[in-house]
Amino acid sequence: MDTMRAIQYDAYGPPEVLRVATVPVPSLPPGHVLVRAAASSVNAADVLVRRGSVRLLSGRSFPRGSGFDFAGDVVAIADDVTTMSVGDEVWDLVNGLRGRPIGTAAEYVLVPLTAVSRRGARVTALARDEHADALRELGADEVVDYRKANPADLGTFDVILDPVSTDMSSYRRLLRQGGRMGAMRRTGPR
Repeated sequence: MDTMRAIQYDAYGPPEVLRVATVPVPSLPPGHVLVRAAASSVNAADVLVRRGSVRLLSGRSFPRGSGFDFAGDVVAIADDVTTMSVGDEVWDLVNGLRGRPIGTAAEYVLVPLTAVSRRGARVTALARDEHADALRELGADEVVDYRKANPADLGTFDVILDPVSTDMSSYRRLLRQGGRMGAMRRTGPR
């Protein structure tokens, strides 16, 4: 496991600037874990950064890695990490604005210990009733039909992931102090 494949680009532009590169697997500094990525998505933030639409924030360093979010399993942990173990399943978002040469669209992702781990988490999913069984099979503890839900009745949360971003302010109010919210917006037609 000396090298891996990762999606990179050397200039801002359309999807055609993306390429598959062979890069070294990241070394493991203190306070980090190495995750074998099982999934990564392309969302609006990826597109905006790749196009160069936010270059005042993202800078001009290249090559850049593609991808902000991922899910996978821990394959290595730094010696000072005591809260996670090899084999733990994780999901996380990384700051793709920093111009990292390796994003989450890679075989392995180096993660500081702010990762959201399924271990010990209680997961509430909002979806249509017909998707409830599939979401429970994926690990949701509770599924609420968003068409019938009143956000004020859901309780409070440490982390909220909002892949639709239609009523963010109502859900942001549900965060506990120090909580985090990740949101994505669609870039194409619905």
